[in-house]
Amino acid sequence: MNLKDYRETYYTYTAKASDISRQLSFAGIAFIWIFKTTSGGLLSVPTMLQLAGVLFALTLAADLLQYIYGSIFWGGFARYYEIKETKDDDELDAPTWANWPTLFFFWGKLLLLFSGYIFVVLYIFSLLAKTS
Repeated sequence: MNLKDYRETYYTYTAKASDISRQLSFAGIAFIWIFKTTSGGLLSVPTMLQLAGVLFALTLAADLLQYIYGSIFWGGFARYYEIKETKDDDELDAPTWANWPTLFFFWGKLLLLFSGYIFVVLYIFSLLAKTS
């Protein structure tokens, strides 16, 4: 394989990780919704699940910010060179820092998702401990 093939493989896996993290965030929120309780018309969610819910929401926010930043930066980058009348097949060098925010949001959302599921697992274990 050449470098281009390895890069395409990387893009495939990061795109899939983003898709799965989004689905798992929504699944986590659905889990929280199932375990909510209502008493006297008031909604009650256990603290551990509240924390998990915040982390799932932050996961989705980081996911969105990753794509917002990427679209703004790379759209602006392309537009800058379009204005300079650069040809489509000209080789361009992007600044080395250009993708750092995207990577920050990508890894951040995965860390947030993992942290949210730690709280879900702890909640499940606390339920199991009560039944033993």
